[in-house]
Amino acid sequence: MSAVRGILDFVYYAQYQSHTEDTLQKMDDALKLFHQNKAVFVDLGHRTHFNRPKIHSMVHYTTSIRLFGSADGFNTELPERLHIDLAKRAYRASNKRDYVVQMTKWLRRQESLHLQDLFLTWHQHSLTPDSDNGGDPDDAPSESDSDSENEAAIDAPIPTLHTDVSMHQLNRFIMINKIRSYYLPSSCPLPNTPVSQVQERHQVPLFIQSLEGYL
Repeated sequence: MSAVRGILDFVYYAQYQSHTEDTLQKMDDALKLFHQNKAVFVDLGHRTHFNRPKIHSMVHYTTSIRLFGSADGFNTELPERLHIDLAKRAYRASNKRDYVVQMTKWLRRQESLHLQDLFLTWHQHSLTPDSDNGGDPDDAPSESDSDSENEAAIDAPIPTLHTDVSMHQLNRFIMINKIRSYYLPSSCPLPNTPVSQVQERHQVPLFIQSLEGYL
């Protein structure tokens, strides 16, 4: 009962909209009471251990409240969203065997594509004549215009790839970015193609150097 009372007191104290040093001290005391008596759940066979991130994070509650304010202004939406992007989608992209290695490789490729996308966006912006903000302020797009352009970009049809890949092969691709139309092939669409032909067709003279750096 002491362990249950300690954890319940801690939860109720953590929900306060404002705190004093007295309430924060009571939070620490309640958490200490829980840790002193939690072994009863292991002895009764209900738990084997308490090595959980949420249990550990409770140690930092009072410090975080002192630094950033009461806990009612925070939520777990960010780590839950990251769990979807970094775990669930990566697992679905694997063949469910030795998935840790495949998930790691998939995430590394996603990061590489993201960095390349940022670089291309920056490079394209640097080539724009009016990128130095020296233009007429009246010619600057308004917020409503930007929203309309973003909606149009999202609703726009996916551009086709300028290659000799057949539609059957194109359907086997995995779409990464709908707007910019990046694809990762599940199998090589152009086998036995000379590197010189790839460099000429796609205008990538630094293909070999970039591939060696990536690998």
